[in-house]
Amino acid sequence: MRLESIKHDQQMIMNGIQDMVFIIDVKPGSSFHYSFLNIATMKGTGLSEIIRLYTKCGGLL
Repeated sequence: MRLESIKHDQQMIMNGIQDMVFIIDVKPGSSFHYSFLNIATMKGTGLSEIIRLYTKCGGLL
């Protein structure tokens, strides 16, 4: 419960930032996934939550 609250608070803070925020988890080799995209990123790039999920599962949606 506490971890969910912290994640929610972090998301609220990150989405309040008007600059684009990409948090990318880079793996060995050329593998990566977007861990987080804030609202400004989604609006500014046209990316959505779908791309975050797509890259997290290795493009297997």
